[in-house]
This record gives sequence, C-alpha cells and structure tokens, in this order.
Amino acid sequence: MTNYSSKMLDFASIAISPKIDFKSYFPLPSNREAYEYFHRFSNVFLTTTLPRLVVLKHQRGTGGSHLVKCYLSEVLRKQNLSVMYLSGGRFMEYLIAALRNNKMADFRERMRKQDIFVLDDLESAAGRRATQEELIFTFESLIENNSQIICISTCSPTNLKDFNDKLKNLLLSFAVLEIKRPTYPERVELARFGASQMNLELENEEMRDIAKKSTKSIHQLVCFLQQVKMKRELGIECSFPI
Repeated sequence: MTNYSSKMLDFASIAISPKIDFKSYFPLPSNREAYEYFHRFSNVFLTTTLPRLVVLKHQRGTGGSHLVKCYLSEVLRKQNLSVMYLSGGRFMEYLIAALRNNKMADFRERMRKQDIFVLDDLESAAGRRATQEELIFTFESLIENNSQIICISTCSPTNLKDFNDKLKNLLLSFAVLEIKRPTYPERVELARFGASQMNLELENEEMRDIAKKSTKSIHQLVCFLQQVKMKRELGIECSFPI
C-alpha cells in the first residue's frame, strides 16, 4: 500500500536531465509536426503566438515523452522557468496525499504556479472523478496565468473514455499534435542515426535487419543497437539477422 503520509508531500516534478536535447531526437515524417512545434517553441517561448495548450497524441514507444523532455531541457537552458512534469498517476497520488494530510493549499500552489505544466499518460485519469475535477481547476488556473500546458496521451481528446464533459471540452480546445509509429524506411534511418550516436559501425544490411525486428517501439530498436555494441566491445561475435 502506498504510504501517502510520508512519501508524497514534496509534490516533486520528474527530473529533466540537462544531457537530453534535440540532438538526441531524430526528426522523421511520422513525428515532424510535433518536432517542429517544440523545437520552434523552445526558441521563442516568451514571444511566440503558437498555441500554449497542446495534447501530444502518440503511440507507446514512439518517443513522445522523450521529445517533450528534450524540449523542456532546451527551454530550461535558455529561460529561468518553473516546470512541473507528472504522470496522471502521480498527480492522483499527490492529490490523495494532500487530502489526507490537509495540504491542499500547498498542493494547489505547487501545481498552479508553473510556467510549464506537463501531464504524461493523461488517459490514466479515466474514471477518477476527484482527479478530473482537480485537473479542471488546475488547467483553468494555468490558462489564466498564460502558462503552457502539455498533455501526453495515446488518444486524442475526442476519444478519451470515462472523462467528465467539462474536462473533455476543455481538452478539445487544445491543439493536437501527433506522433505516428515509424515506417520501416524510417526505422532504417533511426537505426543509422542511433548507430552514429553510439559510434557503432553497421553495414546497410545490418541496419535493415535491426529495423525489420524493431516493430514494437523505438526503445526496442535502441536495445538492439546496444546489444550489438556490447557484444563487439566484449569481443563476442554478433551474427545477423539478430
């Protein structure tokens, strides 16, 4: 059982590593729209007329969360901004901790006084009435303060299930960016990019083999590359196809 009384009261954001940046993200046709939005926004955060309210729709394993972290790392290097990055589940846990420990004022101050608020795994709030009500008030306060809100989800606002109408209508006012699952040719290019990042020399046929096998996620493709690199460094023969 989660110990809400001792674990959750710092209301901390997920840490954003300064080592992550756009150089570690490879733009492709399947992610171009989202990449261009975040890359441009990172350069003109205070003056941009681009939408500040965004739902990033992505299939799991396509790098949506990684792209947002690249963006946040880039922005934080250029601007002195406050950022809150949470999963929907962690937002709910913080809310429960605040309610049980009479810390709602602290919770609301922490959530609503941010320049950038990111809610990952938005769909995890489905069916959570109290969480959804608090999200409505949080979003409305952030919007009033002209903050940026980024919701990361596996489905668009129109397809969210078990969300109350007020929150769903609010989310429908957000711009929707989409990252699609990369095609086979795109995965070949990703394998080429990943190999160059790792200083790993691969033949074209080897990259094509890795791309064919990496149908589940980009993370799977990276794991294949790391496997090849490790075996070569240990002097173990790595045969293809993998």
